[in-house]
Amino acid sequence: MRRRFLLVGALLMLAVTGIEVPPVAAQTASGHTADITVSPTGITAPDTLPTGSVTLDVSTNDPDGAWLVLVRLNPDMPLETYLDNLRTAYGDDEEAALVARRSIAAGVQMLGGAILSDIPASVTTIVTPGVHYLVDIQDATEPDLAERVRPVRVVPVRAEDVSQPQQAPALLTMVDTEDGPRFRVPERLVANRPIIMLNRGDQPYEAILAPVRPGTTPEDLDEFFGSLDDSRPAQTQPPFIGDGTGSSPLSPDRLMTFEAELPPGDYAIISWVADLATGRISSALGLHALVTIVDPAAEAAAESAP
Repeated sequence: MRRRFLLVGALLMLAVTGIEVPPVAAQTASGHTADITVSPTGITAPDTLPTGSVTLDVSTNDPDGAWLVLVRLNPDMPLETYLDNLRTAYGDDEEAALVARRSIAAGVQMLGGAILSDIPASVTTIVTPGVHYLVDIQDATEPDLAERVRPVRVVPVRAEDVSQPQQAPALLTMVDTEDGPRFRVPERLVANRPIIMLNRGDQPYEAILAPVRPGTTPEDLDEFFGSLDDSRPAQTQPPFIGDGTGSSPLSPDRLMTFEAELPPGDYAIISWVADLATGRISSALGLHALVTIVDPAAEAAAESAP
């Protein structure tokens, strides 16, 4: 399947209330680390993972990048049905695709993942005993999709000491408002520090950090995404100047920790996930934010200034 990042022009059509945010240490500490590699033909990963907090160090040698997600299927969602829905969600029938996305949202727990190309990323999530699956969403229309999916069994383990975070993470929250979905995130993020991503919305959302031209405004993002779903005229110069890196879709009531060595600069946080009620891109409904990633040394100097 062809790559579906920003500048290619195709749209990714896949798509906590009452959740109490754990202490910072509990969110970023990890009892186990696993190396995950996404290639043009499949996914390399361990056969098993331990129960609890797990960090996935994700990289890819696929020239088209990767859109990796870790999922656990509900008991009434067989793997074959999930894969059929995934194929339909990326098919040409838009009405059937929306129905398939709704079925996925109802029957699949999306536990997080990474969208990446040249820059590796790490995500930390909580897993419980049972069979999970690693899926590269970009393989959705490949005839050998089932062979490319990587099953991983999560096994019970004894509690072990875990490493503690050395830097406080930032919190990015996805919420539904009367005006549409929104990101709640600080305007400044420190390079190389983890970001806790928390979905408080009513459907799956993702958070992709994409570099933008200096001076980009929220109105520029509204114009860009509006032009993609024909609600506004097409932009002559899109605001993005590179590929996005970020989380794959998170189900409601889920959180994960995301880390990637993104260079300092101006970024837009966006989501290509389709709204399950209207089929429109969630960022076209307002799910976007502008942030600046700053150098750690510069941030430390600013914090210590009188």
